[in-house]
Amino acid sequence: MPSDPIAKLEAARSELKRLTSVLTQLGEESQVTRLTTLHNNLCDRAVRVVTIGAFNQGKSTLINALIGAKVLPVALVPTTAVMTRVVSANPPGATLYYAGSSQTTREVSLEEVSAYLIIDPEGKPRAQLRLVEVRCPWRSAVGSPLDLYDTPGFNDRSEQAAAAREAIENADLLLFMLDARQPLTEQEELIWQGWVAQVGARPLFLLNFLNLLEEEDRELALQRVRTGLRERLNLSDEPELLEINALLALRSRLRHDQSGLANSGLPELIARLDYFNETGRLALLEATRVGRFQRVLGEIYTENQTRLLEAEEKRRGWRERQNRQEHLWRQAERAANNFAGLEEWKKRSLAEFEPRLLAELETAVEQWPLPKLRSQMEGLTGQRMREWLAYFELECNKLLGSIAISGTFKPLKFSFPSVPAYHYTYSPPPPDPNPNPFEDPLDFLGSTLRGLGQRATEFTTNLFENGLNMPMEENNQASQWEERERVVAHSRLVPLVQEAVARLEKQVSAVLAAARPTFVSKIAPPEPVPPGLETEVSLRRTFDETLVRLVTQLSR
Repeated sequence: MPSDPIAKLEAARSELKRLTSVLTQLGEESQVTRLTTLHNNLCDRAVRVVTIGAFNQGKSTLINALIGAKVLPVALVPTTAVMTRVVSANPPGATLYYAGSSQTTREVSLEEVSAYLIIDPEGKPRAQLRLVEVRCPWRSAVGSPLDLYDTPGFNDRSEQAAAAREAIENADLLLFMLDARQPLTEQEELIWQGWVAQVGARPLFLLNFLNLLEEEDRELALQRVRTGLRERLNLSDEPELLEINALLALRSRLRHDQSGLANSGLPELIARLDYFNETGRLALLEATRVGRFQRVLGEIYTENQTRLLEAEEKRRGWRERQNRQEHLWRQAERAANNFAGLEEWKKRSLAEFEPRLLAELETAVEQWPLPKLRSQMEGLTGQRMREWLAYFELECNKLLGSIAISGTFKPLKFSFPSVPAYHYTYSPPPPDPNPNPFEDPLDFLGSTLRGLGQRATEFTTNLFENGLNMPMEENNQASQWEERERVVAHSRLVPLVQEAVARLEKQVSAVLAAARPTFVSKIAPPEPVPPGLETEVSLRRTFDETLVRLVTQLSR
């Protein structure tokens, strides 16, 4: 014998509590409310029979026929304004459930309830009601009690349609009322596809008003309805279609007319309701209650999977960024420390450069003819300074180019107030798919040192124009004072060359001093993964595991 689906749902309550606890920690209170409300709703043992259809299809008339009393109002205009639940109970009466009001419930008699169920002349409910529960004994009509739901018509106001949809989502059996004179309208097809097909309730299609057709047309109408149900509603099984004359059934029940009752189709409907409430009850509730809960859990599982993947992707990005920043930070510190070695190399290189330049100067003064001395010295000194700067720039590039790290950083901009003559602002090139964060300072150093080389050339030109100011007369007397002029030229040029080297050393030192801290200051230290992100990933994984256990428990 199949297990009781309601008992199965009750047994899952502890696992559900763990699931909602995780959702609460994730801050998803709406999902907690959704699951808790749904579970409590599904654990109700009464089989829910919901009538649906357009207005004036005979829904309220049919329920009156089932309970054997004219309790629900009927009219030619849209009448039912609020969802109505009819339960078998004594004493007779009704409870009004209000929405959004401090007055949550109110008790009224059966004679009074009609005034709250119908809409006013303007098409609005007479009170802000969420539900009306009608209690009356009707065991004689159906073997076991069922909860019957009367819903507003599809083509009523949007508020009433929303109430109908809520009832459909909680139904076990759906009594889909069709009009034989205009069966399966486009609106009914849309309602089926949009509302009914997804909820998993068992549908019974009731064809009303067939008696209003000519007798020879009735069989053809039945055939057309069956074909339309299969083809237009995409039903996998043969649709269960019953003929019903709701008005005849009600009149026969009120008049105790057994002959009329037999011709109304109501006994066949009651037999099917008895079956689903007794013999077929467990299978029905397994498909509707447990199946509905599993579907909702599946939807939430899919949502959680999406958010879990998003959280894991964010965490992965943070970790990659953290690893990249740690690597960059170490390399940046190493580069900054290496500047000390670069500074030492500069001092040693300049210490060797100046004596060599002065030695070349002395040789040139001794050997070159005086008329060519100035032009030759300009070229020699400028060329040597450019060579030294080029070599120094090469060494800088070797140091910085050896640190090849991929990463995404905003272009660095440098400005060195200590060397205003060589102010440099970097203009970023087009984005590199594999950027190197040290290309910017590398580019700066190279560009600045090249600028210093140009300045050195200009300085040497001025040096010889202003420092070596001697006559260039080509006459017979030149040989008499040539030696004296060579001594004068040497004494003038030596301090000027020393001054040029000293200024060059000062400028390069300023460049290095300004560039050194940039490598660390412009690269942010590594940031840890936000604790909230780690917690979310952990909670969502726990949620997945708990939900899988819950679904497995329900599937047994």
